[in-house]
Amino acid sequence: MDLQENKQEHKGSTNQKTEKPNTIGFSVFCSPVQWICTNYKNVHGRCLTPKMTLKMTSKNIVYLLQFYGNMKCVRYFILAILKVTNLLKGGVLLKSLIKKAPYLLFLLVIPLLAKIYELLNSHSHRAIDISTTLDQAIPFLSVFIIPYILWYAYIFCYLVYFCFKDTKVYLKTLILIVIAELICFVIYFFFQTTVPRPTITDNNVFNHLVLWIYNNDRPFNCFPSIHVLTTFVIMLASLHVKNKHVINNLCIHGVGTLIIISTLFVKQHVIFDMIGSMFLVTFLYGIAFEFISFSRKTETVYVKEK
Repeated sequence: MDLQENKQEHKGSTNQKTEKPNTIGFSVFCSPVQWICTNYKNVHGRCLTPKMTLKMTSKNIVYLLQFYGNMKCVRYFILAILKVTNLLKGGVLLKSLIKKAPYLLFLLVIPLLAKIYELLNSHSHRAIDISTTLDQAIPFLSVFIIPYILWYAYIFCYLVYFCFKDTKVYLKTLILIVIAELICFVIYFFFQTTVPRPTITDNNVFNHLVLWIYNNDRPFNCFPSIHVLTTFVIMLASLHVKNKHVINNLCIHGVGTLIIISTLFVKQHVIFDMIGSMFLVTFLYGIAFEFISFSRKTETVYVKEK
């Protein structure tokens, strides 16, 4: 009897040892993982522990996210992170970023150009109104102040994008903007124009933004339009950047078009300002992007024939 009681006590002690440990502290941090494990067991009939889940490869993680329904956005986001992480580990992307980052210092020329514009815009001397009846027929729409202000971010972001995507296109674009703006400054000095502005009475957010622009930018030095000029440069230069996403391509030309026409609807420029900017950019673009590249191609062909 004593031996049987000892055996039963021994079995009881072993049963106590084999009881599941307290995992309350672990479940606080890993409850999503345990939820996946439980559902995985119910569906596949196999047990998947949290420890195994944490050691799973990226393909298995993506499979689970795809399996547990309608999580495509999360799946694509994780794939993008894994791809960038692999590139950084391999050193390909990191070396490219380090190599191209110093070229961003050339963007410091843009604040310098802005200072020159402020000096020219602070004084008026016999400004001429070159607006037409067609300009007067264009309505004032204050909602277009949004793409007009978006111009600042549009130019900066796409110059940075060009720098890392194609440094040669970035440098050509920046040089083209600098030369074109310097030509504009010469025109502003000798041939100053003005734009008649409407009287704003309605009290809304868009009108307040328009008044803020009016107060900080006097209605002088309008021909050619720098807004249209720089935006059109970005749109043309983007044609030389390869392997762009469709959404990115639509954004460049769609937002760029809105910025250009916004100058007319908020009465910051007239039609001749827009046409003059496009004509100047097209001329300089043909020299910077088309003529120089064509001359290089002819030289290489001549060397090969020789």
